[in-house]
Amino acid sequence: MAKNPMQRKITNAFLLGLVLMLLIAVAIGGVFFVLVLLPQQQERDADRAVSTMAYVAIREIEAGEPLLSGVNVELREVRTDAAAIGSLDSVTEEDMEVMLDMIEFFSNRTQQQREAALADARSVDRADLEIQFDRREQIISAVMMEAEFRLSMNTLVAVSPIEGNTIITNAMVRRGALPNDLRYVEYNMLTLPIDVNVGDYIDVRLTLPSGQDFVVISRKQIVDKHANTITLHLTEDEIMMMSSAIVESYVIRASNLYVVKYVDPVIQGAITPTYQVSDYIVALMSQNPNISAQAENAFWDRHHGVLRTHIEYYLHRYENDRIRNIETRMAEQIQRSRDARQQFLGHQ
Repeated sequence: MAKNPMQRKITNAFLLGLVLMLLIAVAIGGVFFVLVLLPQQQERDADRAVSTMAYVAIREIEAGEPLLSGVNVELREVRTDAAAIGSLDSVTEEDMEVMLDMIEFFSNRTQQQREAALADARSVDRADLEIQFDRREQIISAVMMEAEFRLSMNTLVAVSPIEGNTIITNAMVRRGALPNDLRYVEYNMLTLPIDVNVGDYIDVRLTLPSGQDFVVISRKQIVDKHANTITLHLTEDEIMMMSSAIVESYVIRASNLYVVKYVDPVIQGAITPTYQVSDYIVALMSQNPNISAQAENAFWDRHHGVLRTHIEYYLHRYENDRIRNIETRMAEQIQRSRDARQQFLGHQ
């Protein structure tokens, strides 16, 4: 049955009113959400942020500056869900002064004992006593150097400038003073795992045709990666170690210079490198003013061993092809670097 015009008008007015009521209800609901529910949700989210003790910058901190409680940071109770550091976990200057004072005390005591013993000793015993006390003083000196080194390496320093009143997070700091010889170094000749990525910690190892395997450098973080090229932070001695291993892997064609990734670098520390460089490289390192005395001593300690003879054996076997192998592999390395550079520029 057809509706008359009056009924259609009433029906349309009813539908229009219903639509308007729905729109008004939605608008009121939106306003209620923005003004009431959203602030409550934000407040609940803020409450969920962990209230914790964390260090906060009390002034602007420069890049490379050590974090010292009461000097540039202080411990405060803050609300944050960021990975804030709650402990400097380092030796304080006061602790270091006490430690060095104790070492100085034992050093002075050793000197007094030396003088007293030599005064009472017969001439025939003096040489032996001198040797004994010289060794004791060498040990004390070594302990003092180690204590100072551990202090410098255990102190947290700012990676980049930090503004005042900023909560200090793990990403803002690193442990240890920044060495003057630390550099970004790229490598494109290493055999990489399938799933290695930026931020992973790795060892670089060298495998010989016999299956013998040597650790060249240990626990290095990949700071950048582009295709098969990785970038590492290395010191002068580590750069020379890698250069030596690369060239020798080029000579020994059946060798493999490869990367292995750490399972859990948070709890896994570095392992001791076992790769031994040649006599020529050791002599070169000893004359390099950019290599620290500690690194040089570590090289000498590692150099005096039998592991180097295994590498020399295969170098001798490839002696006739040494130059050709190096030239071929080095040309490949340079070409890969050029290709990677062009590809990188093309993506910018």
